[in-house]
Amino acid sequence: MTGGWSAFGGQTQSPYVEGGVDRDDTWLGHSNPGGSSSGSAAGVAAGFAPVSIGTKSEGSIVTPASRAALYSIKPTIGNLPKHGVFSAVPIFESAGPLAKTPRDLADLTAILMGQKSCSSRLTGRWDGLGLAFVDPTKWKWSQAICGRNDGFEKQYMHELEQAANTLAARGIKVAQKANFPTFEEIFENQEGAQTIENLT
Repeated sequence: MTGGWSAFGGQTQSPYVEGGVDRDDTWLGHSNPGGSSSGSAAGVAAGFAPVSIGTKSEGSIVTPASRAALYSIKPTIGNLPKHGVFSAVPIFESAGPLAKTPRDLADLTAILMGQKSCSSRLTGRWDGLGLAFVDPTKWKWSQAICGRNDGFEKQYMHELEQAANTLAARGIKVAQKANFPTFEEIFENQEGAQTIENLT
């Protein structure tokens, strides 16, 4: 079974992948639309809807969005209601918006949070903002989940560095390879693993 497959509708296909999902690809391989919110992402990318809502525990909003050329965020846990959302790991789960533009994303986020508008935060200015990038060599899917593609890896690293340099040039405080513990490192530590278990 691959990401984006369901017994009801079959395999979700990305409008950006000619020929569809490669049958020999890994679960979240590069031909795959990218996880449990892939239908929401592919629908917006294909023009079936202007915006959509996804849900995620680990990557199921931002991965499909990134593979469908969309904007998305995972709101802080607890900021959005989860009524009707299948709950496997409550401490990680959240609903979240997907859209083609930052303004649409802000407006949908406001609706989901019960606010009048988030558009006022889209000032077009970068003053006072900070952004941290995790180490892309540590924060990536295992090869069993997403097989390696040398062409993608080279392009991804180049564009990530280019994005960081562009943001820094515009006055944003940029931290590269921010030192956050990975899931593997958390669960290697018994105290960290117990904390996660207590929260769930």
